[in-house]
Amino acid sequence: MAGVAAGGAPDVTAMAARAVGAVVANTTAAAAVDDDRVELLCLFGRCVDLSLRNFSWADAPLSSLRYPVGVMFVYLAVIWALHRTMRSRPPIRMKAAAAVHNILLTGLSAAMAVGTIVELIINARRHGFVSVVCDREKTAMTGRLAVWFYVFYLSKYYELLDTVLLVVKKRPLSFLHVYHHCVVLILFWTYNQSRMIISWVLVVANSLVHVAMYGYYTASTFGVPCWWKRYITQAQIVQFVIDLTATWPFPLLYYGARGCSGSMRGWLFGQAVGFSFFHLFLDFYRRSYKKRGVEKAAGAQPADTAAPAKASGAVAADQSGSLPAKKLA
Repeated sequence: MAGVAAGGAPDVTAMAARAVGAVVANTTAAAAVDDDRVELLCLFGRCVDLSLRNFSWADAPLSSLRYPVGVMFVYLAVIWALHRTMRSRPPIRMKAAAAVHNILLTGLSAAMAVGTIVELIINARRHGFVSVVCDREKTAMTGRLAVWFYVFYLSKYYELLDTVLLVVKKRPLSFLHVYHHCVVLILFWTYNQSRMIISWVLVVANSLVHVAMYGYYTASTFGVPCWWKRYITQAQIVQFVIDLTATWPFPLLYYGARGCSGSMRGWLFGQAVGFSFFHLFLDFYRRSYKKRGVEKAAGAQPADTAAPAKASGAVAADQSGSLPAKKLA
């Protein structure tokens, strides 16, 4: 019998070894459970590794296509119902809520821009610059860099509150505004799903523009003048040019001898969305400045000083009075 010496005496050494092994096994299992409790955040049946070392988009909450599509339809239904409800009611002042909302998005945008840039530099040094352009070895679109892409995707859900603030204040909603909020949910789900590493260009450019834009929204809420107000619209147009042209080499890399991570369908969808944004926004920009030119020629007072809730130049009414044209992407 195991554990019994030849003379019938218990084999103390073997028994002790088994006991120590059992203790170690139990301790390891307990540690694993503790690690799960500390490092895993579960939502909607999906869990995220909070250590960020082994982050997986496939296992993350809201990573299924049904979420952006479903939320898009819910968003449209809620806005339609809220708009009808507010028809017979006076505007609701939301100064405190708008201030908190804009401060949060200003800080989050800054964090996403800086965090993404830092992780890009780290990955480029570790795996080479090609890894953050093509990621052939599938080493870059993991860990903390993938987390920042995911956070950016999640931020598009939170930004839907922009429209709620507009509707309850009875500010005008444009097709551009609603279209933007709907399509970016699908766009950045597509980029994450297809591991489109080159989409960091959009993440960084959009986040930087949002720092200036939501910073302006915050200041405008408190009546603080901002010198950069006039440059925000121009920055948005430059953003679209960068977003489109910086990703044009993707087909050459994708169909190259060594291939590339990502999806041609995802790239084509992104190009279509980018061109539509550029066209719609540029059209708005031209019409706005044409209107301002007519006002000046007629000696009329600029719209944003005559009535803060109306457009002036390339500035459209938004959360806090006269605000930059609604951001895109």
